[in-house]
Amino acid sequence: MPADYTPTNQCPTRVFVNGTRIPAAEVDVHLRKEGPLDITRYAEATFASPFKKEDYLSLFSTLTDDSSQQDDWDILRIDCADNGGEDYQTLFNGMVTGIGNSAQHDNERIHQCRAQGPSHFLDKIPASKTINKSIQVKDILSYVSSELNNTLPSSFTISTSPNQTEQSVKNTVGVLNAPGSAIAISLVSLFQDTSQLTTPKSFTANKHLLSDVISWLRDKLQVRLWIQPSPNGGILTGGINASVNSQNHKAHYLTNGDTQIINNNAAAELRPLNTIIVNGRASETKFSVGDFEYNVNDDDFIKVKARHKPLYQRAGQTELTDTVRKSDGQSKTEVENEAKSILKDRIDEATAGSMQVVHNRLIQPFDTIEAKPTVAEQPQTDVESLTYEVNRCHYKAHPNSDTIPHIDCNVGIHTDIESDIEIIDSWEADA
Repeated sequence: MPADYTPTNQCPTRVFVNGTRIPAAEVDVHLRKEGPLDITRYAEATFASPFKKEDYLSLFSTLTDDSSQQDDWDILRIDCADNGGEDYQTLFNGMVTGIGNSAQHDNERIHQCRAQGPSHFLDKIPASKTINKSIQVKDILSYVSSELNNTLPSSFTISTSPNQTEQSVKNTVGVLNAPGSAIAISLVSLFQDTSQLTTPKSFTANKHLLSDVISWLRDKLQVRLWIQPSPNGGILTGGINASVNSQNHKAHYLTNGDTQIINNNAAAELRPLNTIIVNGRASETKFSVGDFEYNVNDDDFIKVKARHKPLYQRAGQTELTDTVRKSDGQSKTEVENEAKSILKDRIDEATAGSMQVVHNRLIQPFDTIEAKPTVAEQPQTDVESLTYEVNRCHYKAHPNSDTIPHIDCNVGIHTDIESDIEIIDSWEADA
């Protein structure tokens, strides 16, 4: 077994293969609001082997004849400098999907590996689950995590109940600003909100995948879900209002700001989509007459219109509506949740531009960055700062390039799904 690589100087990232640190050169980690979960991650890294007589290629079980090692999967973990470079936190933990010589280097001792986070497996695992009106959200998430753990290596664990170590802020950055119980608070609040699940659903293995379960749940509850990396795997987590409950960063030139902005090419405006209409069934919606409640007829449906208030005002109070989408939601609450969720997704997709941040802290999708719009290295001082929401992050640590290690962020308008999006109309109509 090769010895852990020990550099002379501090690095912006630390790269481990099956628990052993390797002499990494270029490191790229991508975080995106895309894929089966609301945040997906993949990574690429180049490394030297042999290095100081240590054979780091021997760490990869897929290159050996020992098929029992690591359940035929190699685990790549990347820790990132945070808190201005003083601490390290787990940025990526996933399965190696490729390894070989790096085509970018003439030196044959430089190799490249790439890896995917566990969320990429959600659309490869068949789902067989019946969801009835009495089921609890925690049971659905426990089912998802259990199915993932049955597929992933035994050394890699997805949990919905973080242990004391994983509850620390060090391993739950970007989830909630609640020291000591960040993930737990997010999940507990989700578990307790079960009254909204009124639509039954059956998932069958010949038709559905685990990603279908997550997609159905996130829209019905207006929730965002992802796997937060931890040193031993990941924690299935999320929240009703992910962007508000994530980390908030301030540009270094603002009062009390400590996030070093290199460049900001993000515009102040987006394309003016501001309204969406969603249709759903109404069989579980009740209306009241006096002291009595009645269900609406099964042949009726709910029509819900959701509007983004700030964008609507910027458009001169002109309603710009997206294509109507049908929903299987059977109550007003669920269809309203779905309308808000879809509208936020549509606005997130209409990104405004890019921002570069010095690579000495952790930033991830749903985080917000307060900065002033600028097309140069110096911020414009005659305009107010804007709050951007992060859609993508690309961590770049290339020690042999001319640029300092930095994070390329794709950002857009910050949308608070609770305060910025309102339900304008919600009514029953004949089918």
